[in-house]
Amino acid sequence: MTRKNQNMLIGLPVLAGLIAVALLSAPSTVQAQEVVLTACYVPDVGVVYRIKATGLPDVCTETTHVEFSWNMEGPAGPAGPQGPPGPAGPQGPQGEPSFANLTRVSSTFTIDNEDAGIRDRAVDCPVGLIVIAGSAFLDTGDPNSIQFLGSRPTGDRLGWEARFRVDSNRFVVTVWAICI
Repeated sequence: MTRKNQNMLIGLPVLAGLIAVALLSAPSTVQAQEVVLTACYVPDVGVVYRIKATGLPDVCTETTHVEFSWNMEGPAGPAGPQGPPGPAGPQGPQGEPSFANLTRVSSTFTIDNEDAGIRDRAVDCPVGLIVIAGSAFLDTGDPNSIQFLGSRPTGDRLGWEARFRVDSNRFVVTVWAICI
């Protein structure tokens, strides 16, 4: 067996040992960024030495040395089993509105011919609730003879009002509100 082959046989276990030492001496917690280790292999004698770390050379010391690198983290393993449920979280603030507490109210109004002109119609929230949204729509009648002028919360925010300009004919209008 030649000296070079003997060195290779000695060098491979040395290389494996140095990699194991580097892995064991690395920090036990891997941070968010990948940790890459770099080393040089000396083929003639089978020695491995680290580079590109604090206090170490930045490059291999000889051009015949072979630079290589590896990371501290291997491929991801399979997902583990589902853990037990955690404790219940703290109760949230009291008095905050919840969508579960929404109430929709509506009222239908008939506007006759004698009611020509600008007319307001409103729907009120149940006692203790305030309005957060609303609108109105035409149920029956000639859409060309009525003009929707807009809708808004009532001044006390306890209901929703809609305003119409009525020219003639008979109309049925529904005003609705979302209360909380």
